[in-house]
Formats: sequence, C-alpha cells, structure tokens
Amino acid sequence: MGKPEVSIVVLNWNGKSHLSNCLKAIKRYTKIPYEAIVVDNMSKDGSVEMLKREFKWVKLIENKTNLGVPVSTNKGFRIAKGRFIATLGNDTVVTKNWLEPCIDHLESSDNIACVGITLCEPHLMDKIKPENKFRYRDAVCSQGMIFKREILGRVGYYDEKNFNPIGGEEVDWQYRIINAGYRIIETRKSIISHIGGADSSPQNPNRQFLLNYGRMKAILYNDSPISFFKRVPGLLLTLLTSIQEKTTKTVLRSYFAPFKDIDNILTERKKRSMALLSGRHLIS
Repeated sequence: MGKPEVSIVVLNWNGKSHLSNCLKAIKRYTKIPYEAIVVDNMSKDGSVEMLKREFKWVKLIENKTNLGVPVSTNKGFRIAKGRFIATLGNDTVVTKNWLEPCIDHLESSDNIACVGITLCEPHLMDKIKPENKFRYRDAVCSQGMIFKREILGRVGYYDEKNFNPIGGEEVDWQYRIINAGYRIIETRKSIISHIGGADSSPQNPNRQFLLNYGRMKAILYNDSPISFFKRVPGLLLTLLTSIQEKTTKTVLRSYFAPFKDIDNILTERKKRSMALLSGRHLIS
C-alpha cells in the first residue's frame, strides 16, 4: 500500500457502540488513499478487542491510562503519514464525498490551513443538503476538521500542559494558526452526522465546565484586547442559554476561573508572542 494522502485520527474512550459505525462509514465513503488511526484511552467496554477483531486495517494506539484529549490527539498526529490530517469524533458518521471538498478548499490557497466540516445531528441529516458555500471562522470543531500536516511545523501541536484533560485545546491551536497569518474556514459542501459528547458526557460530569474553562483560557492566551471584546456577545449568548439549561453557575465559574491565575495568562501570552516572532512553534 502506498503512502496515504490523508491520515484520519479518532479518539476513543469507552465509545464502542459508536466507534464501529464511525469506522464502517470511513471505510465505505473515503475514496482518497488514507490511513485510520484510533487512539484509545484505556477503554473498558471492549473497544480495543473489537478493533483488533473487526478493524485490523486501523492503526491502534493503546494508552495504558486515560491521557486526556491533547496528549492523545498529539500521539495520533505524530504518527500520521498523510499530507493532510483529519480529526473525527468517534460518534460521527461520514457521508459520501465527505473528504474531497475539504481537500479542494485546502489546495485552493496556501493561506487556508484548516477546514471545518459541517456537523449535523443525526435526525436532521435528511433535511440538510450540501451547499457550495463556506465561511471564514476563528475556530472550528475538532470532531470534524481537516488540516495541512505541514501546519504542525509552523504552530506546533496541541498544548498538553494547559488544556488537559479536555477543553479548549483545539481552540487554542486554531487561534495560533490565525495569529500566524493563516485562515480557517467551515464548509457546507461536506456534512457529517455527529451525536456530540457521546462517550465523554456520561463519564465526565465536569465536561461542560472544562470545555468553557478551556475556551476562555484559549481566548485569554491568544486574543488581542479588541478581539476579546468582539467575543463578548458570544460569551453573553452562552450565558443566556445556560439559564434555560440551568447551568448558569457552571458557566459563570468557567468564565472567571482563569483569572485566578493572572501570572499563567501573562506567561502563556508571552510564550505565544515569542514563538510567533521567532518562527519557532510552541509545542513540539
């Protein structure tokens, strides 16, 4: 088998019931030469046994403990051989021609480094059709994205120190891409099914706090004051939504928690600025 054009990285933590559908869809609908890499975080539900028995074509990384999202994702990135790297949630199901439009976008400009795929709830898949549209974004969801592998040599990998076990790691990484002068887009030409938090939500009751806390840290580490204030309406919208969901205390706590360590914020801002000026990536 020749060198893969695309490396598809999937993280798994006790997600056997969804992982099987994810991998079957990848095999059925991916026509470009690819490799599939599953990084398993010490699953206890038979995921590893299933992979070894039914999906021998998948490259499996077995972590002996749950290392968290940034560390595990980086392990997948480091063994990836493709010119492009895609990340998918284990609760996603790709569809026909899901990959080709993304690669077309990436190859259309040296300036486009990362493409987000439109994620859709399973029950809405029949109602949403692909469109020849895209929009520029500051960040896209890592449960369905693809990027040029070479960008890792420019901005580095996920920050394993500040964003473990989960929350904000891809946002921080994508802000570093933007600050390095590249663009990120979200395409409507590729649509995949995504349940969302299918494995992590039931197993981690602090998931919402960690996600919002991590995103806030990513903003504080990377944004200029002007950019930060542009995000205020979005932060307020999340807060208003939390009232209906009865999670307001959690959201407020996640917003203010990073400010308890101002020294960390200032240190990380300086590190990112120095890495950008020197041309040396932050995380190797």
